[in-house]
Amino acid sequence: MGVLVLIPIGKPTPQQLQEIILKYKGYKRQEVLLGSQLGADAAIIDFGGKLAVVSTDPVTGATDRAGWIAVHIAANDVFCSGSEPVACLLTILAPPGTSEEDLEKIMIDASEAAEELRIEICGGHTEVTDAVNKTIISTVVFGKMSGNALLTLSEIENRDAIVVSKHTGLEGSGILATDYSSQLAEFMAAEEIDTLSSLLDSISIAAESRIALNHGVKAMHDVTEGGILGALYEMAEAAGLGFIVDAGSIPVHPLTQKLCQGLDIDPLRLISSGSLIMVTSDGMALVDDLRSNGIEAAVVGFFSNLPDRIVQHVNPVSGVREDVTVDPPRGDALWEVITRMNEQRV
Repeated sequence: MGVLVLIPIGKPTPQQLQEIILKYKGYKRQEVLLGSQLGADAAIIDFGGKLAVVSTDPVTGATDRAGWIAVHIAANDVFCSGSEPVACLLTILAPPGTSEEDLEKIMIDASEAAEELRIEICGGHTEVTDAVNKTIISTVVFGKMSGNALLTLSEIENRDAIVVSKHTGLEGSGILATDYSSQLAEFMAAEEIDTLSSLLDSISIAAESRIALNHGVKAMHDVTEGGILGALYEMAEAAGLGFIVDAGSIPVHPLTQKLCQGLDIDPLRLISSGSLIMVTSDGMALVDDLRSNGIEAAVVGFFSNLPDRIVQHVNPVSGVREDVTVDPPRGDALWEVITRMNEQRV
C-alpha cells in the first residue's frame, strides 16, 4: 500500500491536478474544442458552428455577499475566454440552521450581480444538508462567442508582455475586511477596513477583458486561488514557458499591503478575482487603453522561452535586485488566515 497523501485546505497543486484530476476526461468528443487543462478558465464547445463557453466556480471562503461574488467570479472565467456570459446555474448547499432569510439574501445578491452582467439565472439546486458546516455556492456560467474570438494559452510567445489590471490581492482583501473586520481592527482603522471591503465592488473583469479583446490580446487569466504568482505559474506550465516579473511593478493597494503585513502573508499569493492577467505583444499600448478608460493597469514582466519562472525583488537592506524562483502554488494565503482566525474565535 502506498503512502496516503492528504491534500491541505484549498486548491490542489498543479502537479496534483495533472496527476489525479485532469487526466480523467471520460470519452473524447470532437465538439469539445478546449477541455479541462491547467490554466484554462473555461471549456469551449462547438455546437455546429456556434461556440459555447462553460465555466464553474465555487464560493467557499466568503460569507457576506456570497451570492453576488459567486456570479461574478464564475462570469469572470467566461470573459477570460473572450466571450459574453448569457446564463448561469446556482447550486447552494447550506448547513442545518439556515433560515429562509439566509437563502433569500444569497439569491437577492446573486440576482443583483446577474442584473449587472445581463445574465439570467436559469436554474440550479438548493439544499440544506448536514454534509456541510457553512454555505457552499457553486456557479456554472454559460457564454457565447464567435469563432474568431478563441483565446488559448498556446498563443503566448517569447517576450510577450504580462499586463495586470487593478490590484493583486483584491478579492482576498475584500473578503477578510468584510467577514473578519473585528480581527483586523487590532491593527487597522475602521475607515481602512471599509475601504478594503469596498474593493469587492471591483471584482468583475468585464470592462478590462472587452478592452483587451479590442486590443488583440493573446490570452487572459483571472487571478484566483494562489494569487498572481500562482496564476502566472499555471499559465506558464500550460504554455510550456517561463517568465520574469518584477515584484515592484505588480500593483498592490497600499491597504492590502498593510493588511498582509499585519497578518504576515504574501499579497502576491492572495486570491484576487477582479485582477486580470492579459498577455500581449504590446503591453504599454494596452495599459494606455485601459487607463484611458479609467482602469488601472501595469506591465509587470514577460513570458520567456527559458524554463525559469522568476520574480525579481529588491533586497530592502542591500538595495540589490534579487531573482527568486517561483514555486508551484500550494493553497492560498486566504485559507491560512481564515483557519488562524477561526481557531482564535473558538
